[in-house]
Amino acid sequence: MLKGILCDKHGKIPMEKCRGCKTPCLPYPVIYAMSQQRPIDVDNLSITQLLTPAWQLYLIKETDYYETKEELFFKLYGSLQHSFLEKAKADGVLDAEDIVEQEVSYEVDGYCIRGHLDYYQSKANILWDYKTYGVFKAEKVRDDIIANGQELILQTNFYSACLNRKCGIRTLIICRDWRKYEYESQLRNNEKANQGINRRDGKPYKVKEPVNCLEVVTIPEISEESLCKILAGRIAIVKNTFESGK
Repeated sequence: MLKGILCDKHGKIPMEKCRGCKTPCLPYPVIYAMSQQRPIDVDNLSITQLLTPAWQLYLIKETDYYETKEELFFKLYGSLQHSFLEKAKADGVLDAEDIVEQEVSYEVDGYCIRGHLDYYQSKANILWDYKTYGVFKAEKVRDDIIANGQELILQTNFYSACLNRKCGIRTLIICRDWRKYEYESQLRNNEKANQGINRRDGKPYKVKEPVNCLEVVTIPEISEESLCKILAGRIAIVKNTFESGK
């Protein structure tokens, strides 16, 4: 389990010792928020945990480890994106039939899988999932969801199964390392390529669709039977890994 931070000044530091540090690198509430982790219960995993490689899940639970504040921040950043969903719900701007930030569960062969549904937009009949990726991963998922987004497909279809209704599925990808300059530079290169203008070395500009700061990806639907079969296989792999320790 996560024990603490790899501090630039003091090396491996347990989280609780950061509270009394006289030369803090970050405010303690930020460090505390970054240290929060969902418990791993092999008999009641969340869908996110179930789709994590089994050996990685085993190491997270069974071994003590430390991470840099940069690594922890990316995890915290993803969680913070859900705050505007909670605010919209609290402000009463959503429809009464909308579902926001709801804990859900689904049973596969007697095994209960937990989940956290982000947002179901009732009037549009669309299930929305929110993800925070780097630009590189966002581009791969956007351009070929089948090849590069299998876990995403399984997770979102799991939420759809929990709703027990047919609906469209979308994922909103928020790019944490998006840069406006790189985005606009690629747009200019595309325009030059379309005009037949070459680079200084005489080679043509490469045309490609740049990744925006917000990308919406349509998720393909898979049958509930196929979903259950895949998840049952994942459950068996995780249980075997924890029983054997390898």
